[in-house]
Amino acid sequence: MKGLYAYIIRRLILLIPVVLGVMLITFILMHSIPGNPVAYLGGSGKLPPEAVEKLVKIYGLDQPLFIQFFLYLANLFQGNLGTSISVNPGANITDLIVTAFPHTVELTIYSAIIMILVGIPAGVISAKKRNSLTDNVTRVGALIGVSMPVFWLGIMLQIIFGVVFPIFPILWAGIHEPAVKVTGIYLIDGFISLDFRTIVDSIMHYALPAIALGALSLSIVTRMVRSSMLEVLGEDYIRTARAKGCSENATIYRHALRNSLIPATTVIGLQIGGLLGGAVLTETVFAIPGIGRLITDAIMRSDYPLVMAGVLFIAIIYILSNLVVDVLYAYLDPRIRY
Repeated sequence: MKGLYAYIIRRLILLIPVVLGVMLITFILMHSIPGNPVAYLGGSGKLPPEAVEKLVKIYGLDQPLFIQFFLYLANLFQGNLGTSISVNPGANITDLIVTAFPHTVELTIYSAIIMILVGIPAGVISAKKRNSLTDNVTRVGALIGVSMPVFWLGIMLQIIFGVVFPIFPILWAGIHEPAVKVTGIYLIDGFISLDFRTIVDSIMHYALPAIALGALSLSIVTRMVRSSMLEVLGEDYIRTARAKGCSENATIYRHALRNSLIPATTVIGLQIGGLLGGAVLTETVFAIPGIGRLITDAIMRSDYPLVMAGVLFIAIIYILSNLVVDVLYAYLDPRIRY
């Protein structure tokens, strides 16, 4: 265990230069876009020119870029992410992220359920029945799922199941508020307060975006599990298990599946990290007020502090997701030591 703890500490220390690099690149890219957030407010007619000039000085946008960057880092090290300039002028960015994140988490929960409960069994069945009709159909379906743009699939689902057959809501709006709000996640708060109307509303509103987002992830997981299973099924210990008289199901699920999940775990962890980081296109198409849509609005309005904070948040989630996956390796394969 000491080796594991030392490994985790090393990874957390390496987080610092990675995050700084991500922030520097984001800062340079955002400031390469013409205009600034205060000019956006002035151009919309909300502020007179004198007020725009004053706000430019208040936010330090008249300073050289390297000074702006170091001032942002100084505030960040004090735990201050800053305030939104143009998306929600004057609002604390931490509050905006805390408000938006539960919606992204809820979408991630539904998408991850679809990805794991469909992707892993599909990959196992496809490997068991290699080169059969089932295998061919699964492979073609996975290829289509990987190839389809998320925004296009989302729009198609809206048209089919929201307009032609009005079964699901096509936009995020009108979810019944739970009696008790603890997490901000409607599904969980609905179970906590035993408010079944909220639970049903949550499922109905997140069904289409979860399918659109989960289709890509489950296709990737299916292909990875199938490939890993085929590799494991050719190992000597699998032939030994069969020679000893183990049933096919015991051989597949007790011996082969666990070892084949090691590479699949990497994919699943990164997919979940990506979902938590903000499904930008899906949240935009379905008007879900999550992290992805928040960052999209910030980019469109050149809200530098909000974009920097959002990208920082996503980078940390990706790094922590990688760390969790690496730690799970030791559980799935005892031969791995840190």
